[in-house]
Amino acid sequence: MANEKHIFIGLGGSGCQTISQIKEKVYANRYPTHTATKSRLEAMNENYRFLFVDTDQRDIDSANNNNRKSFEDGRVPFINPQSDLINLGQANPQAIYYEATQDQETLINKRILEACSPELAVKIPDQPLSFGAGAFRIKSRIAFAHSLTDFQTKLQSCISALNDVKNLGGESCTIFYWVVGSSNGGTGSGIINDVLYHINQMHKQIVGSGDPQLILTMYMPKVYIDYNATEEKYALNAFAVFQEIQAFKEMSLSPKQNTVMHRMAFLNDYNLVDSKRRYCPFYYLIPIDIQTDKGTSLGSTRVMYRNTAEMLYILHEGAGGQTFRSDIDNYMNDIMERNHEDFLVPMGYVQLHKPTDQFARYFRGRFERDLLRSWLINADDKENQIPESQAETLYKKLFRELDPKIQGTFAKELAAKGDAILDETLNPSLIEKKEQLPSEMKWENLEGEVESVLSSIRSASKTPEKRSEYKQRIVSGMWKQAESWIKEHGLVYTLNAIDMVRAYTKENFDRHEANLQNEKDELDAQFEQCKRCQKEAEEITLGERLGSNNPDIQKYRSEAESYISSLIQHEINIWAHDLLGDFCNNEKSDEIAKLKSKLLVFKDKASEMNEAAVRYYDRLSTEFGNTALDVTTVYLPMLKEICSGNGWKANNFFSRCYRNIIKAEEDAQETPDRASITKLILEGIYESKNEKMHDDLVAGQYILTEKLISKDKKKKNDEIVEDCRFFANPKLEEKKPETILEDFITFAQKVLDRATRENTKIQENWFNKKVSHFFRDLPNEQKDEVRRSLSPALFFNYNTNRIEVTKKEEHLVFVAPDKDLAQEMLGYEDGNTRHRFVAGGDVNSALVLKSKYGLAFRDYRIYDNIEMVYNKASFREKYHFHHDFAQFLGNITLENLPDEILPQHKTFAKMLLLKEFEEELKPLFYKDEYDPDSFETSMYLTTEENPSSFEVARPEAFSIHNGELCLRKVDNGRLMFDEISGINFSERFEKFFELYYNHRFGETLNNIMQAILRQHKTALSENNEPLLDEEGKAIVYDGEKILKKYYIEKQKSLLKKLSTQKQQAPTEGDKRLFNIFFNIIRNEYDLVYKFIGK
Repeated sequence: MANEKHIFIGLGGSGCQTISQIKEKVYANRYPTHTATKSRLEAMNENYRFLFVDTDQRDIDSANNNNRKSFEDGRVPFINPQSDLINLGQANPQAIYYEATQDQETLINKRILEACSPELAVKIPDQPLSFGAGAFRIKSRIAFAHSLTDFQTKLQSCISALNDVKNLGGESCTIFYWVVGSSNGGTGSGIINDVLYHINQMHKQIVGSGDPQLILTMYMPKVYIDYNATEEKYALNAFAVFQEIQAFKEMSLSPKQNTVMHRMAFLNDYNLVDSKRRYCPFYYLIPIDIQTDKGTSLGSTRVMYRNTAEMLYILHEGAGGQTFRSDIDNYMNDIMERNHEDFLVPMGYVQLHKPTDQFARYFRGRFERDLLRSWLINADDKENQIPESQAETLYKKLFRELDPKIQGTFAKELAAKGDAILDETLNPSLIEKKEQLPSEMKWENLEGEVESVLSSIRSASKTPEKRSEYKQRIVSGMWKQAESWIKEHGLVYTLNAIDMVRAYTKENFDRHEANLQNEKDELDAQFEQCKRCQKEAEEITLGERLGSNNPDIQKYRSEAESYISSLIQHEINIWAHDLLGDFCNNEKSDEIAKLKSKLLVFKDKASEMNEAAVRYYDRLSTEFGNTALDVTTVYLPMLKEICSGNGWKANNFFSRCYRNIIKAEEDAQETPDRASITKLILEGIYESKNEKMHDDLVAGQYILTEKLISKDKKKKNDEIVEDCRFFANPKLEEKKPETILEDFITFAQKVLDRATRENTKIQENWFNKKVSHFFRDLPNEQKDEVRRSLSPALFFNYNTNRIEVTKKEEHLVFVAPDKDLAQEMLGYEDGNTRHRFVAGGDVNSALVLKSKYGLAFRDYRIYDNIEMVYNKASFREKYHFHHDFAQFLGNITLENLPDEILPQHKTFAKMLLLKEFEEELKPLFYKDEYDPDSFETSMYLTTEENPSSFEVARPEAFSIHNGELCLRKVDNGRLMFDEISGINFSERFEKFFELYYNHRFGETLNNIMQAILRQHKTALSENNEPLLDEEGKAIVYDGEKILKKYYIEKQKSLLKKLSTQKQQAPTEGDKRLFNIFFNIIRNEYDLVYKFIGK
């Protein structure tokens, strides 16, 4: 591929929206990843630059917001105001015009005042252009003058940067300029002529390789006229732009007119342009209309901008676009020679695609809706109505730590503290055949040991550290159970379960308050019974001596065991009751309330996101339906078989594929099977064995780890248990719920993508199936329909009856994987000279580009209508970019424009006037009697012997020698004057003009004038004695006095000469110059103080 570089420039809202979409495509498609040494932006900048010129900041903000995440990860604005944007919105054209009237000597101000008459200026509102130019062209043009330096600087930076980038072999580059704007708005159409001009001049200045490869894309006015049916200004603007664009393109081929734009363009420095060089505004123009040549509509400006961006992207990049541009090169020069108006190249395209992007978006959109609605929230599940009979079961799940019957719970650990007493001191085996109660079993000996156990339990309840530990274990268990319920049933069920448990817990807490007192009364009774049993065991009656006392001992042991167990359980109940208060006594701040509040936030956010997901999924059907109507793209399988204007079609192809992953009803709601989603989520996320997924979950802090201390001494290491949690995860307190939900959805989408790719049925019916296979599956009738759809329309509606036979030829480029597909589906005819085939693209896409070469604005279908509106308009200047163009239109020449007084003109006029004083000022100048020919008394020399030339002194010719003014013509053989020759005066002046700045003639004149004004010289006789006047005073030559004394006389003398010279001038150029000098001397130097600057 040639070393091609591209600069895209968007003008106004339409242009900026189009160029921003092209930039998105270039960035996404050509630079999808960064390299080891360059970011994506740095790599793109080696071949591309994008400039945006607009008045409406909202267009720029919208583009930046849309690309905030995708472009350079948000580090750099998509449209960087420092390098990419020329914002005209802050400029106030009325204020700029007023400032120009106050300083009319500045070049840019002169041009503003010439372009906009006072009559038009009063119609400009006194306000900035923050919200667009309002279809008032001169407003944006004046604003552009204010920002001209900014535009030039940024454009120069773009061109220089790309021009400096060479290929590895050092190959020089070709820079293409793609300018996009509208014909009838305010901003783009107002500045289009100046933008084209400065691109041309900047390119020649930096690259210097002739006219630039500049392609202008212009939106035609029909859509804007239709939108604003009562406003004639859009039609008037459009016709004015047509006339200007056509005029300057035609002028480029006219020797008499091809420099006119140099005179009409806004400039701030004469040195930046070569005003004698032919100017051509662009190579060719691509017109874009809302209505195609087939009479179909593109639908909206949004679609029109999108299609244009796609077409220009195709045209500038790839083999198809290069082939197309090469064809245009072969035709356009001949066409322009045939008819100078025929520079329009309307284009159109149609692409064939397998709807890969739509397939992926359908899956993701539907899955996000199903995931949020039916899995996470799951509001419609019948199981959400939890029977009250399950309250105790739910309570036990949430407060399992308070159940002493469950191994590993805190309650079990506390209960175990009495096991030593019950298992050792009160072991039944110790009294199996005893007739006397062992002393260690007596209560007075047991009481201390029991109290120690009870104190230990009380300590666990009262000590802050222990209490916090117990509480935290319960809270952790609650949160873990909550995540489990969400996985099993969803958020609505979980919140209902928490409400039910909270109510049950509160009832238990209140009931236990009374139960604890009852337990205390029962314990007192138990204690008395225990004491009685102990007494009976200690007393051995006569009958017991004859029989056995062991039954009394056994009874006492049993009563003691029961009493101690009840005491321990009572303390555990007090502990549990105390802890329960932290979970149910305050509906706003207790632990259950905190958990519920957390999950409620998730439910609310999930509901918001679900509503957005539902809207997005519903909008997809509308978007796909509109896409199916787009004349630029054909999809196989056909999108119209998947959706319609009323939504998704039942049992469509995408839906059938989706149900291979997520089972669903075929009802209107497409109700998914929650179990399918649960299986996908559990296997893909919560229980995932995928290493990458695990690492991502850890990085997001969605994995909780717990170390289980092993009781098996043979195991060297403790076991690490991992628990994946999103919604009941205490580590995520600082993370916003919406961020967690977004992350969860992202993880779930990755799981879906992987499952989709691995599904054998989807592979068979989608991934492994080419677009040609889908085509061959169609019945013949639908195949013909597809073939007709693959015949592209031109984005330009023209009068078919008006255009010439040669213009009816259509040129097509076919880009496809192979010729067979191009012939079978696209209509390619091998051997047709207007058909070009280019092998390219992937197996699932193809492209047809179509164009007509060399149409004219007058071929536009509504051209006659807008011309009629224009012809009826009274104040046409309002719609043109320049006052004089409105008067002379395409016939304008330099002679029709007012004389522009440049520094070169003023210097020359002043030099002529100073020449008139040569005899009077001669005494002030040094003369060498031995070498008189080497010195002069005027910086401007003419001779009768050689009227076709004059000489002008350079600054180094002038000096002060022994107090006298010294003008050396020759110094040591070096000429100090420039001889300027030409067949007529205008040719001589043109050479003077070209040498002016480099040879610093203005500096010479200024130095001589300043020296003359300061010079005082006494007149001397031959004997070097002062000469005296009649009054006996010394005669003094005073430069300033001489100029003032003779000024009127010399001015009149010169004006008379110039008038005569003008009348006798052999050319129009000579007459024009003499007239300019005449006006300068008469008007600007009408008084001597203006001439001498005092």
